[in-house]
This record gives sequence, structure tokens and C-alpha cells, in this order.
Amino acid sequence: YLEHMKKVFDICKEEGLYPEFWADSFYDTELTEAEVKKLLDGNQKPIVWKYRAHEAEAVRGYIKKIKTYSDNVMFAGGLWKWNSYAPDNSYSVRSIDALFEPVFEYGVDDILMTSWGNDGNECSAFAIMSSLWYAAHKLYPCDVDLSKMIESVTGYTQEEWEVCDKLNYVMPEVDKVSNAAKYLLYNDFLIGLFDYNTPEHAGEIYKGLLPKLEALAKKDSQFSYLFESFAKLCKVLTRKATYGKRLYKAYQEKDRGVLHALEEEIWEIKKDLQEFYRTYRCQWMHENKGFGFEMIDVRV
Repeated sequence: YLEHMKKVFDICKEEGLYPEFWADSFYDTELTEAEVKKLLDGNQKPIVWKYRAHEAEAVRGYIKKIKTYSDNVMFAGGLWKWNSYAPDNSYSVRSIDALFEPVFEYGVDDILMTSWGNDGNECSAFAIMSSLWYAAHKLYPCDVDLSKMIESVTGYTQEEWEVCDKLNYVMPEVDKVSNAAKYLLYNDFLIGLFDYNTPEHAGEIYKGLLPKLEALAKKDSQFSYLFESFAKLCKVLTRKATYGKRLYKAYQEKDRGVLHALEEEIWEIKKDLQEFYRTYRCQWMHENKGFGFEMIDVRV
């Protein structure tokens, strides 16, 4: 790997390019400081990255370590959209607050905010607009109220954007992230892989969230289509989230009345799922090329 790295760096130097690279390789290297400094001659920019709120101390240590090799350090944080159909703006804000502290402490002023599309890219890139603005506000502070600033650009306040996050939280954890909106959508009725992680009242949580998302979908904004998509997903989950648990319970208790009712309910879930699929497909084609949607198509 190091030979490859040196070769790439040499080519970049010949071409007058200044490469940036993820600095993981040197977090815990057996190379001596002199060997690393020989490889990094100041034309390269190592990027220290971490995305979780509890990783501030790790970031502090990594920046300190990398700065022994190079003064030309960048930091990459994360705006959480890669876990689910729904974003996690509120967790992104917590991680920004925690991770920017050691970054500022060590005088790193080149900062990149990433927003990956891991495993299907199901969440819209625009769904993290409020946390992106929050990061910008931390980097370039001003006296303007942040929520009003976000609203003037997107049509929604920071608090309204964070309503979308709640699709992921049927079991809220302050210091952890959840992707319930994804696993409960894909959770198989008869296998019930995630039923254990689903509380009995999950459907009620989604039922309470639904009118809020439907109201937000009616706002006059270029991003209202996103809230419509979230509302349709929420409607699916009001029934589907606990369907497997209710089915298993009724089967164990041989309750034919409940089983018959669940047999009828599945057609309602199917109808809701078709509505979500149509709305989400419009969202995807509005924002992206068609490539990649085949994965969503197969999964749904």
C-alpha cells in the first residue's frame, strides 16, 4: 500500500497536483516518524475523519498524531443520511458540536462535511439541508438566527427538518443512531428478524408522527415532495412496524379472530406500500438519474 501511495504521490507531483487522502493509514502505523515524513513532503493533505458524537477524543488523538507528520491537515465530519430512508439531522448536529471542538482546538481550518449514500442511497441528499447549514453556521458564525436562515432557504425551520429524523426512532437513544425506518420497512412478516428490536407501541409512535409529516408536506416549498415521501413511509409503518409481532402472538394464542383481521390488514399495508413506492420513485427521479433505483425496486 505504501509503495502504491508513493507512486501516486510521485505522479501527482509530476502533474502539478496536490492529492488529499483519508489518513486512516497513519492512525496506527509501524513506520517511524522520519519514514512517514519522507512519504509526505507537504504537497499532500491527510484527512482525519470521524462521524460519531462520542468520537471527539479519538479525533483529538488522530489530529495530534497526523500533525506530527504534516501541518497540512483536513478534517471530514458527517451529515447522517446513509443509514436509512430518513436523515438524522439532530444526531448530525450533536456530532458537529462534539467533533468540531478538537478540530478548532488544533487549528484545523480545512473542513469537509461528507454525506454518504451507503447501501442503496435511500435518503435524499437534500434531507440533511438543516444540519449542513448548522455546520456552515459553526464555521462562519453570524448574528442571524440559524433556524430563520434555514427557513428562508428551504421553507422549513431546523426543528421541522428534524421531524423527519423521528422516523428512525421508535427506541430513542441519546448517544446512538437508529435506522428503524429502513429495517422496519424491509423486515419480513414471517421471519421477523427485527421484531425483537421493535417495541409494542411502535405503530402508535408512527401514527402520532403521521399528521405532522402530512402537514409539513403541504407547505409551499421546493422540498415539500420530500415530506410527502416521508409521510407515505410513515403511513406504511403505522401498520407494518408491529405486524410481525402481532401475527406471531395471535398464531401462538390460536386467536383466529385476530388472525383473520390481520389477513385483511395486509391488503391495507400493500396499498400504503404502493403509494409510498410511487411517491418515492418520483422523488428519486427528480433528484437522481435512474441508475441505482433498481436496488430500491427489488427491495420494496
